[in-house]
Amino acid sequence: MLLDGDEWRRTFDAYARDAWRFEAQPTYTMPNEAESLARFLRGDPKPADHNARWHERVRGFVASGRTIGRVRIVRQPLTDYQRYQFAWGIPGNIKAGEDIRILDVTDDDRGLPLSGTDCLGFLAGRLSQYPQCCTQLGTVHSACLAHQSANGSASARAVSR
Repeated sequence: MLLDGDEWRRTFDAYARDAWRFEAQPTYTMPNEAESLARFLRGDPKPADHNARWHERVRGFVASGRTIGRVRIVRQPLTDYQRYQFAWGIPGNIKAGEDIRILDVTDDDRGLPLSGTDCLGFLAGRLSQYPQCCTQLGTVHSACLAHQSANGSASARAVSR
């Protein structure tokens, strides 16, 4: 089963209470960010409406009493993508109401099992993993979850919250 586009958005937007992501990848390959990342790397100014649609959605989630957030794992030196997110993405997301936490594990991984490819999230009361084979968040293919499960990954399971 592939959740993509409008179907993914409807599924995500239907969460009841909390949605969050644990982001351990140093770079995410999001096609819809490619052009703005290129503009950032060229030194262009950030457009006034950067990420406006996401900010509108976040404000809607918060206004309805739901929370949304993420924990981003970083190691020094930051990647170009992380610098882009810190400069252009994260400040506006926080202002819109997203709860974003940063965990720097450069000197101490705090015993966390960080592979650099995990992305976990609570969605509709279930813990889900978007495995390595699904690099674009927002598109989840059940074959990827089956692959992780068949290979004994404990984090590929879904659990009730």
